Amino acid sequence: MSDKPAQDNLFAKPLPHLVDFAFDEQVASVFPDMIRRSVPGYETVIAML
Repeated sequence: MSDKPAQDNLFAKPLPHLVDFAFDEQVASVFPDMIRRSVPGYETVIAML
């Protein structure tokens, strides 16, 4: 397994059928990338802990 987290592209393309968001295995596998790009200063705050 790579040390680099998987890049989030789950919603990069149109989906044929929209479903409610679920924090499932697919989302969990790219969560580090999602949160790093979505929360300003996330890496800085985590490094300070």
